[in-house]
Amino acid sequence: MKHLFSLFICLAIFLPFSSYGLFPIEFVNDTQVVDDADVYITIKGLDTATGKGCFVTYNSEGVASCIPVTMNTQSTDFSFKLSDLKRGTDKAIVSIPYLASGRIYISIREPMRFMIDKEGENPVIVDADGFKPRDPNYYTLYDKVEFSYVPPNDEGVGGGTWMNPTAVDFFSLPIRIEQPGSTIFKATGLSVPRVDAITHLQSIIDGEDRTTDHEWNKLWLNYQNKNGGETVLRLMSPGKAMIPNIPNTDPFNTNYLNDAKAYDFSWQDAVWDYYRNNDVVIDTSELQGVGYALNDYLFIGRVVGDNFVFSNRGDPGNQVILPKPDNSIPWFAGAQGVFNAENNTPKAIIVRQLTSAFDVGLLPAAD
Repeated sequence: MKHLFSLFICLAIFLPFSSYGLFPIEFVNDTQVVDDADVYITIKGLDTATGKGCFVTYNSEGVASCIPVTMNTQSTDFSFKLSDLKRGTDKAIVSIPYLASGRIYISIREPMRFMIDKEGENPVIVDADGFKPRDPNYYTLYDKVEFSYVPPNDEGVGGGTWMNPTAVDFFSLPIRIEQPGSTIFKATGLSVPRVDAITHLQSIIDGEDRTTDHEWNKLWLNYQNKNGGETVLRLMSPGKAMIPNIPNTDPFNTNYLNDAKAYDFSWQDAVWDYYRNNDVVIDTSELQGVGYALNDYLFIGRVVGDNFVFSNRGDPGNQVILPKPDNSIPWFAGAQGVFNAENNTPKAIIVRQLTSAFDVGLLPAAD
């Protein structure tokens, strides 16, 4: 696979779906080596009206709706080939309804297969686990885009799209997003051929991994066929590769950020010490779009004892408290262990912002 996949989001075509409250997306396959009939799209998320998990499907006119899952749902019924959705000479056009915690999965030559489990009384969609060999999608080349598309509240405040090609859980396919109508970022993602991206990452890891056990080389997941050929399935993030007791895996060190003896530096101790004397401010205003009312949507954080305490600027008694993690999984994986948080809450956004800042090397930050 030599070329990139690109995902173009064009607000210019919003009007045909405006009466339905739908957001249009154009998919452009730039690989030049994989036909549209071999590219599958699967979209899932939480219905903003009910909070329940659902898969997106389309009627004969291409209008989208999200079908709630049951324990009998077959996820492959909601996986569509680009060739089946094609309108125009070089793109497929779909749309998404209002969804929170959404994911667009792009897979090659195989549809994605999701298990349905129960969380209390509600069936939930179990996301693919790229590090687990027993996952039905393990040997499929796939990647994903995370997004939320939420309506404004009853006062017409908030709402909009939040979307990114994460490359946080893993990297497998280069994906680029363009949203020309955005007032902030008009384009983001990766626009280099897959083979070039993988070669570049391999050279960085081989040249920079100074850990005793070559931890970073544990993140490559390769497939060897019976003829001896090898394909890189994906490069996992440490957070996903830290899970122990999975057969046929060599997990990443769960104490990587704390192990000063092995790595000459305890990152977590340094961050905690820094924020004993400095504040970090996190904006949670996207909660307005899901009807979560606060006096003020800014939270100011500072370390007190072993806890990172975030106090609401307009209501200081409203606090989110994050205990100091005893391993590195919450930082690399997010929303794990002491960072676990219910979706669409201040804690969930604070954790996401902190761990995202860590992932891109911006924590601690002076401003």
